[in-house]
Amino acid sequence: MKKHIKPILSIFIVLVLIVILSIVTIKQYAKEHEKEDLGEFSEYTYEFTGDSNNYSFNTGKVFFDTNAFESKYDKKIVISDFERTSIIEGLLSEKLTISFMGNVWKKVTVKKGLKTIKEPIEEYNFEEVIAKNSKKNKSAFDLTTKDNFKDIIKIEMEYCTVEEGCKTEVFSLNYKERK
Repeated sequence: MKKHIKPILSIFIVLVLIVILSIVTIKQYAKEHEKEDLGEFSEYTYEFTGDSNNYSFNTGKVFFDTNAFESKYDKKIVISDFERTSIIEGLLSEKLTISFMGNVWKKVTVKKGLKTIKEPIEEYNFEEVIAKNSKKNKSAFDLTTKDNFKDIIKIEMEYCTVEEGCKTEVFSLNYKERK
């Protein structure tokens, strides 16, 4: 019996170490990939939705620092919850393009999972945060200010079908009034 205790104890210790290392690794991964707390962006500057003939999105928010408080961020944008609102027969692909002042900010093409309607399209979720005095590569979102945002944003969907070829729909943006 004593001969078997050492190997069993060794295996048990190895299993416990594996579990402990797994837990530590998972916690480190979660901490590294945790989104920054952007609580200071609690008051959005503009909230908006968008509609076109066959598509819509329900979440659009942009935040511009108003200097009302000390912040390390200059601005943030979130656009998500896109969905097909009608069935498009023979749909082969779709390409969503978001631009500011004619400069492309995000462009995504989808060729799979095109049959669902009235469900969020996972590939179309966008977010960007701009830090003050950021030295990193500039994006088209950098062109925006509180004063010009509504005038320079453009969201369009190009979709291609078997029979009719490709068509482009421009989203009309609906801004919600702040209460």
